[in-house]
Amino acid sequence: MSTERMCHWHKEWTSEGVLVAAVETGSGPGAMFYACPDCRERYGLQPLDPNGDSAPGPG
Repeated sequence: MSTERMCHWHKEWTSEGVLVAAVETGSGPGAMFYACPDCRERYGLQPLDPNGDSAPGPG
């Protein structure tokens, strides 16, 4: 079963969403940003790597 994720760039649900950015905060909830294949290609987004480096969040 696939998991639907919101593409934070074009604001639609996708079953192919990949984590491309994570925002950590000192207090309160952080945020995770997912992108679909089309938006990853269009905006040059790369999946979040194990070292925590990521693409910038949506504008």
